[in-house]
Formats: sequence, structure tokens, C-alpha cells
Amino acid sequence: MKDRTIWFYEIVTVAEGQATRTRQLDWDGALADVARVPVAQRTVEGDSQLVGSIATYNMQDHLLLHRVKDGGEWLSVMNWDTGDLRELEQSEREGYPDTSVVCFLPFGNIVGMMQGARSAPPRRVCRPG
Repeated sequence: MKDRTIWFYEIVTVAEGQATRTRQLDWDGALADVARVPVAQRTVEGDSQLVGSIATYNMQDHLLLHRVKDGGEWLSVMNWDTGDLRELEQSEREGYPDTSVVCFLPFGNIVGMMQGARSAPPRRVCRPG
């Protein structure tokens, strides 16, 4: 298995420039709620389209955060035997996601994140207050 980098963040509240720890949030409940809603309610449109889904591993729910690649992004498939490349065609009802995994630790409102595309530089997911 290839090495992956995992970033850890602590969820805090910021008031008057001071970060303060908060009570432990109900991550299990929040993830269960997300799992029950249709995909349209788990989708956010902005600079890119983000879709959330839930995956269970070792009896713990994780958030999969999918950034749907734009139709203009270069997506291709290589035949390893011949070296031939062909472009992937994206249909109107489908998209190609770049998936990051978010794990909510059961203490201290700590979140672990493993970013999807390893060839891309890490995106900042939070900004210091």
C-alpha cells in the first residue's frame, strides 16, 4: 500500500481572535443523518461540486467527500499493454469524483482527513481565525 498523508484538525469556536475548545459533538448522529438523505441534499455547489456520502469501516462511519471533476478536466484511460490513451466521456447523469476521507475521532472534536488526489497539492479545508 502506498504512503498517504493524514491531516488532523481540531474543531473549535473562535471569538475575539481566541480559539476555544467546544463540547464533544455528536459525529455519529450527524453522519447517520447524512446517510439518510438523498444525494441532492448531500451536494454543495460552489467553485466545484461537492457530494458527501458515508462509508463504514471497522464499525465506524466515515465521511467520503467527493469533489466532482469538471467536464473540462483532462480525464483519460491508458491501456497498459499498448500505451494507448483515450479520453473519458462524461455523461450528463454521471461524474468522476476525487474522493477524500474524513474520520471523526471519538474524543476532543478531532478530525482526520486523507485527501483524494495525491498528485494535487493539498487544499486548505479550514482557515485560522
